[in-house]
Amino acid sequence: MGYGQSDVDIKVDSLKQIINHSEKSSDILKAYLAWDDLIYASDPDLDLKLNLTVDSLGSIFIKRPNDRKELER
Repeated sequence: MGYGQSDVDIKVDSLKQIINHSEKSSDILKAYLAWDDLIYASDPDLDLKLNLTVDSLGSIFIKRPNDRKELER
């Protein structure tokens, strides 16, 4: 664990790496949902933003044929 970083901070950093580098839409959505699970009680404003992001990305991904197949698995 890095100096001054909590366990939650480290997990969030890992999830951000998945969000920024994954090519799979399902992995990106799962990372956002996992991030939301970590912070929902401690940061309601960020919780709302993350949920809106998941909703928006899900709507975009479901319209793309390759992403739709991936999300339906």
